[in-house]
Amino acid sequence: MDRLSLTPLPPPALRARVGLGSSRTEFIEVGRRAAASILGAFEEATRPTGDYGRWLDFGCGCGRVARYLIDSSRIRGMSGVDIDRPAVSWCRRHLLGDFGVSRPRPPLDFDGGAFDVVCAVSVFSHMRESEQDAWVAELCRVLRDGGILIATTLSPELTWTRPDLTEAQHVVLRDTGFLYAPASDRFNDNAAFQTIESQRSRWGTLFALEWSRPFGLADYMDLSIWRKRSPTAASASSLPAAAG
Repeated sequence: MDRLSLTPLPPPALRARVGLGSSRTEFIEVGRRAAASILGAFEEATRPTGDYGRWLDFGCGCGRVARYLIDSSRIRGMSGVDIDRPAVSWCRRHLLGDFGVSRPRPPLDFDGGAFDVVCAVSVFSHMRESEQDAWVAELCRVLRDGGILIATTLSPELTWTRPDLTEAQHVVLRDTGFLYAPASDRFNDNAAFQTIESQRSRWGTLFALEWSRPFGLADYMDLSIWRKRSPTAASASSLPAAAG
């Protein structure tokens, strides 16, 4: 039980899938700090206040972040999807919101424009470039025009977390701004390091970069906020304007 929110905690096996271990303290503190980072950045990027009440937690896991986002007054409805069926089942039983199992590849079971905000925490940080791009396009589809995508990624400065990387891999990252480094069969062990310039070059036809901060998510992952372009703007420009 999270004593501050009185919400039950997922069992150790589910907590271990999204963290360094099954520690209750780590699960609570990381989730709370991540949610605070997201909401703080969201408030900065969406001034003046607008209507952004319909949220999707893409890759929600067992609700480590969603359990705190749900309490925000800006969020009227929370949905979450993940390929992890046991984690989704736990969310359905214990958290407010609409949680469902997603396929490993697009599409999602939502109508176009169903959401005002999509939040993807620690998802793109584990995907190949082509997988990222396919999912970014799908998340664009389920966002309304002008909707917001909140994404976390791994900075190239975090390659110290993968001491097994070869010199050749470091060269690829330096020259291209992107490196996918598989590690094992566990999705969370794979690592995708990337620069904000790499993201902008690939996502810019669909989204304009509104805000970004290195290590902006709980002082660890890079955090960026993107606004869905209108169809007219998307067809008129292949790259977004520089972020403020």
